[in-house]
Amino acid sequence: MTRPARFELTYDPQADVLGIWFPGPDQDVRTREIAPGVHVDLTPEGRVTAIQILDARARYPLPSLRALDGPVDWITLVEAAREAGLKPDTLRRQVANGRLEARKRGRDWLVSRSALWTYLDGRAPSGRAPASRRGQTLRRRSPAPAR
Repeated sequence: MTRPARFELTYDPQADVLGIWFPGPDQDVRTREIAPGVHVDLTPEGRVTAIQILDARARYPLPSLRALDGPVDWITLVEAAREAGLKPDTLRRQVANGRLEARKRGRDWLVSRSALWTYLDGRAPSGRAPASRRGQTLRRRSPAPAR
């Protein structure tokens, strides 16, 4: 597994928001505006979990902002399992085996939707049939493995 990042910078051009995300638990956070257009998420202990800077184009050069990654759509393993038609324990095992990229935030494992679909697309269509209708539909659409 790769070493977790110390922080993550993202830029959302539609919302014009620069985000700085710090690893660790982000439950029970409160957002405070510390300056016009600058919001900080704080835990009850006062630890900073995120900073959002609104109207980023007015504050920073646009080429620098465009060089940053867009925000990632993180979902819990329970949500990912529901979407994929699998059990959360199945996905948890795949994370432990290094087949599914995820990060731990507090007690929960989070996976990006793109990593989930990359994992699902790379799976061989073997084993038990998916429990959900969506999973069954995806199974039928996937091509048969080459022999």
